[in-house]
Amino acid sequence: MEEDRPVSGVSWRSVALFYGIACAVSWPFFWWRDIHNVSWIAWHFPPFLKMTPIMWGPGLGALVALAVFRRRHPRTITFFGTSAGRSLAFYFIPYLGLAAIAVPAAPQPARLLLLLALFSVVGLFNILGEELGWRGFLQDALRPLPRLPRYLLIGFLWEFWHFTNRTHEGTASEIALRLALFYPATMLISFLIGEATDRGRSLLVAVTLHGWIDAVGELPEILHLSRTRLLVAVGFSLLFWGWMLWTWRSTEPPRSVGLPQES
Repeated sequence: MEEDRPVSGVSWRSVALFYGIACAVSWPFFWWRDIHNVSWIAWHFPPFLKMTPIMWGPGLGALVALAVFRRRHPRTITFFGTSAGRSLAFYFIPYLGLAAIAVPAAPQPARLLLLLALFSVVGLFNILGEELGWRGFLQDALRPLPRLPRYLLIGFLWEFWHFTNRTHEGTASEIALRLALFYPATMLISFLIGEATDRGRSLLVAVTLHGWIDAVGELPEILHLSRTRLLVAVGFSLLFWGWMLWTWRSTEPPRSVGLPQES
């Protein structure tokens, strides 16, 4: 029917369904963690599993929207993209490099190696929840838009999804300053991760880059890891990722982003 047709090629109903579910799932846990922190801390549950319902809000939204609008969704990004081998190397080789740099100097090398291995697996699962939404679904859903508006909108929705994460503490002016910094930063990150993802149309590329952005802030505290050695690993990783993306040549033309033909 005519009213079911997306405006300007974008199925805004699918975007609304995805985003509504993403926020409905994640926001109660953001609220609990940030506003009722004492209760959150008292919840005796592995910390990484506490974050799973927050980070899988976008993933669940994507899965539902993909199922409901599967005939109309212009999907070009998949888990491995155009190369499973390259995608796996993109994700795991930087962790191997970090282990080679950090583990020999650690007070308990075996423990750090085990924790790094655990972090790489758990991080893959949790961050996949977010990236399945932002890049795995939304980037394709908004593909009919020009590149800059597409990334600006993805970045805006991504940052707004963080809910109480930026607003639960500080004065009004401090919160305003924080938001004024994070909105442009998230839009820029959306552009960088989005372009890298499109290079090989690999969701695992997005998971990798998102994961390392988080790791720079979290790993030194979580694993008592030397920040200097982490930054050295990040430097080598940037060179490796740049080479991988530069040499990543798609072997398949992108699928059409137009509407399916009416029968």
